[in-house]
Amino acid sequence: MAAMYDLRKHEPMNEQPLPTAAPAWRRLLYPVIIVLAGLAIRLPLLDAPGFLHDQEQFIIWGYVAREHGLARVYDAVETTGGTKRLSNYPPVQIYVCRLLAEAYPLITGRPIDLELLQEINARAVTPSALAAYALFKWPAVIADLATALLLYYSIRRRQSITFAVSIGLVYVLLPNIWHNSAVWGAVDSLPALFVLASLESSVRRRLHWMWPLAILAMLTKPQACIFLPIWICLSLRPQMPTARDVLIGAGAVLCLLVALLFPFRNALAGVWETYVGASGFYPFTHLNGFSVWFLGRPLASSQLDGNLLEHYLRDDAVQLLGLTARQLGYLGMLLVTGYVIAIIWRLRCSIPAIHWAIRILPLAFFVLSTQMHERYLYSAVAAWAWTASPAPRWWIAWLLLAGCAAINVFWVWVGPFGSAVAASLQNMLHQKWLGLVPGVWCSMALVGLLLFALRPPALRAKALQAAV
Repeated sequence: MAAMYDLRKHEPMNEQPLPTAAPAWRRLLYPVIIVLAGLAIRLPLLDAPGFLHDQEQFIIWGYVAREHGLARVYDAVETTGGTKRLSNYPPVQIYVCRLLAEAYPLITGRPIDLELLQEINARAVTPSALAAYALFKWPAVIADLATALLLYYSIRRRQSITFAVSIGLVYVLLPNIWHNSAVWGAVDSLPALFVLASLESSVRRRLHWMWPLAILAMLTKPQACIFLPIWICLSLRPQMPTARDVLIGAGAVLCLLVALLFPFRNALAGVWETYVGASGFYPFTHLNGFSVWFLGRPLASSQLDGNLLEHYLRDDAVQLLGLTARQLGYLGMLLVTGYVIAIIWRLRCSIPAIHWAIRILPLAFFVLSTQMHERYLYSAVAAWAWTASPAPRWWIAWLLLAGCAAINVFWVWVGPFGSAVAASLQNMLHQKWLGLVPGVWCSMALVGLLLFALRPPALRAKALQAAV
């Protein structure tokens, strides 16, 4: 149904009739089904060793934070690649690791110590090591389930309850989603949850919740900063915030920042480096992410050990017009961001415009920027889910995106499994498909999806022009 607009406020009205109320038993049962489905696929995977070295470093950070204090996690240490900070994650993840380190002896009866760290490093399957693997995966698993429920409740407000539960169920069962938390042991679900909760608050004009949640997202992972322009635009449009909203929001943000950063007051340089130094941490055109840069150096399989320069191209070498690959990535992302801001500002940050922008930015970040890891497509899959529409082309686009994300993570690392199924899957992903490696097909699909998605909501733009 075509959008209708209030000619006085230039704001979109309801695009379709509000969904009818579902019986109470369905409203209670569907969230339970989503959670149980998510747990059913995750629980059997939790006690397997996560991806080395990601899960290992989370456990080390928890140990250091518990034994020596939170700020010590940002100490400089000597590595084979030179002097680096022990942690390259912002403070929220350090709090999570510290909390898990405190909880570990309550569960096992022994603290995290150097002996346990040696077991983790050796990927041992002792009872104490298995407990650590499972415990440190739980925050991401809980965030997965919470995100699926957030999708269900937010989509239920504008679509049918059947469609809402289908999105929640599909999301929680997507291979790249459960692999990230329950197999890899990564934490990409945490910032994704905060981002979506913040965006949901924004469309309800609850700015006093939007900004604290946005701060939590950006203090969990630097990649959440790509949504900053949207948060700024939403603060100013479709109407300027009242003085009361500004004071409440600014006060909440200030209190949150002080509370979170105060324990790191002696390590603020290390915290700052997690943001400004992120672009130089892995100076390669790609690091197994199927971005556009993968087409310049396609690999048949991921190369996780040895000298990375033998397999990956540096992104600080001149590529075109005197610019390095890193600078070209920055330029491409800057142009896309400027384009998105111009469109949503012109459309007064209407909900359809915000949905469009949310689909663009995380996908453009993955496709255009250098140094992409396979897991960085997680936020794009989550963002597209939040914009769910029953339209067939939305389903096709979202499942194509999720399929590429799944192929990417399984191509890099199927998991610590020795089964024939896992070996067969790995062999299939490390062979050419119709003469090209899977990463090339996925990279071209993602570039095509980005180009398709860049088309602005033209009909709504014309409607707004007519209203003016």
